[in-house]
Amino acid sequence: MNRFGRAVVLLAVGASVGRLVADGRFGDFVQQRMRWPLILAVVVVLGLAVVDLVLGIRADEGDDRRSVGPAVGWLLIAPVVVLMSVAPAALGAAAAQRVDAFAPNEPIDPLAPILPETDPFPMKVLDFLNLAYWDETGALEGREVILEGLVVNDAEQVVDGFVLIRFVVSCCAADGLPVQVAVRGGPTDLQDETWVRATVRWLPPEVPYQAENGPTIVEVEMLDLEIMDDPPDSPYESPF
Repeated sequence: MNRFGRAVVLLAVGASVGRLVADGRFGDFVQQRMRWPLILAVVVVLGLAVVDLVLGIRADEGDDRRSVGPAVGWLLIAPVVVLMSVAPAALGAAAAQRVDAFAPNEPIDPLAPILPETDPFPMKVLDFLNLAYWDETGALEGREVILEGLVVNDAEQVVDGFVLIRFVVSCCAADGLPVQVAVRGGPTDLQDETWVRATVRWLPPEVPYQAENGPTIVEVEMLDLEIMDDPPDSPYESPF
């Protein structure tokens, strides 16, 4: 592979990542806080491509120094072409069924965010679970909370509604773990992976979650439901 070939590979990589950043699809793979590092990476990669193009133009036609790597390097462009033509989807119902749902085994610090005085108010699903599991002040009791997430139909966990899930991602989709609540009283005819905005009220368990025979999923009562036409800017929540 000569410098022109390497420039083509770098241009393809930079263009594909740049397109994902421009249309927001990068959020299907990494957290939103990675936007600026990705923009910087695109600038660096495209800059290196320009350097290779300039050096290739300046080099003599028969100069052996123009060869910068083996011809097999052209195969590097294959995954880029796949990414540009068929980008993988964000984590969804299928991934949730393959991985055990995350439950806060110990309080997440800080345990209790300051809740608004008026209802309803939005919360991350992870924060909601953390309060439900560990808060002893009853901060959630009787409160109306808005949760956004994906619908997963699971009759084993809830027969009169659906499971609402959201993936928690520390870095990228590879480390994503689902967090979930059972929405009681919700519709049972929604398609899997439908994005919803549900107004719910926590149903305190009769047996503590931490008990040996405690419930395995947090249950909520549905008060209102809105079908979201588009997913949020980031389909994932962050633990930070």
